[in-house]
Amino acid sequence: MSFVNIQSTHELTLIHYILPYRHEAKIKNDRGNLPLHSAASFRAPLEVAEALLDAYPEAARETNNYGNLALHFTAWKKGPLDVEKLLLRIYPEGAAQQNNHGNLPLHYAAHYNAPLEVVEALFNAYPEGANQKNNDSNTPLDLAIADGASPNVIAMLQGKSIPPSEEELYNTAKSRVDQAEKELQGIMERHDGAREDLAEVLDLLMAIRAGHPHAMFTAGVIPDEVEEDDLDGLLRQTRSVVQFEDENENYDETAIVPLDDMVEICLSKLVGLDALKCQIRGMRRTVELAHLNNDTPGPRDISNRTRAIQTSPHLVLVGGPGTGKTTVARMLGIDILHRIGAVKNELFVEVHRDDLIDKTMARTITRTRAVIEKAKGGVLFIDEAYTLLPCSIRRNDHGVTALAEIAKCLPKGDPLVILSGYSGDFQKVSFFTSNLY
Repeated sequence: MSFVNIQSTHELTLIHYILPYRHEAKIKNDRGNLPLHSAASFRAPLEVAEALLDAYPEAARETNNYGNLALHFTAWKKGPLDVEKLLLRIYPEGAAQQNNHGNLPLHYAAHYNAPLEVVEALFNAYPEGANQKNNDSNTPLDLAIADGASPNVIAMLQGKSIPPSEEELYNTAKSRVDQAEKELQGIMERHDGAREDLAEVLDLLMAIRAGHPHAMFTAGVIPDEVEEDDLDGLLRQTRSVVQFEDENENYDETAIVPLDDMVEICLSKLVGLDALKCQIRGMRRTVELAHLNNDTPGPRDISNRTRAIQTSPHLVLVGGPGTGKTTVARMLGIDILHRIGAVKNELFVEVHRDDLIDKTMARTITRTRAVIEKAKGGVLFIDEAYTLLPCSIRRNDHGVTALAEIAKCLPKGDPLVILSGYSGDFQKVSFFTSNLY
């Protein structure tokens, strides 16, 4: 059966034609060509080659009268590449098989300027073939140079790296663009999340401004300069504070302390404790503003209990052993709180558990009330206040009674109460006292 050149529109017709005559796939013509040889010679599409190989699989291994495999024809006719790869997959040894003139398929591909992909498939199947000579003592590299093959083909046969093709460059660029788009999408999603987080923080700060204006000073924000619901103004102030801190990260605090400001002089003696210093400064400014307005800080449209909770400047000093809680409390009570106007009198009363607890509940109440009365107009410091909580080793203890009496005076703000102790125990104290009034 001779092969005729049929266009792709007739491929199925050809395949259907081949199926009833499978035995003819083994018949050679007068030149020794099988139908597969002719198909390769006329660059038949992959479907035709597959049908012929399905009818006679050994056709990939058989040569014609000149020693040519079908693979030689795909190299000579420059493809198709998919047919060449099919033949190499079925009979990979074909890449190393010479014809009667000593030519490998690679010789033909190099001599007839086959595309790089065709040459590369043969080279990868049999790399040693690049330097193998034919009967005329020519290697594929010799033929490629003599017949003007592309620089990429010559570089490959020389064992050099091949510059990427236009398709490879396009695919690489496309891959980078796709990756950049994914990263950009991720950034946009994170940005949206950050905007939501920012909105929540600003709402929280605005709520603090309404209920605890003095606390805004701890963040370096002046509450009077932020209008109600002015989130943009609050954001600008917050950013300016961050910028100032970045620009003045290593400034010497003592260098800017006014010589006549005893409060700042006292605060400058404390190493670190920036949050505490900001809290005291915020409290100072709140008191000063209240005095300027001849008014008591806090909204007027809330209950006395709620106003007291928002504006009473009671303090809790929390930290581990040896962190200076007692020293700081004494400095605040003796040197600072009266000077900033937080208390009326320069009065500091320091007590411990034994100064409040007695043998009976009635006597504990009397003793605790006496201590509170003594500290009126000043500062009452209760060191290690967590020891007033119930404990398994202290039965029939009246520490809770003392705490209840102390809790009753907290809403009034007089005396100003400072508690000190450890973090874990203090959560219990804070919860207990917050539920007593």
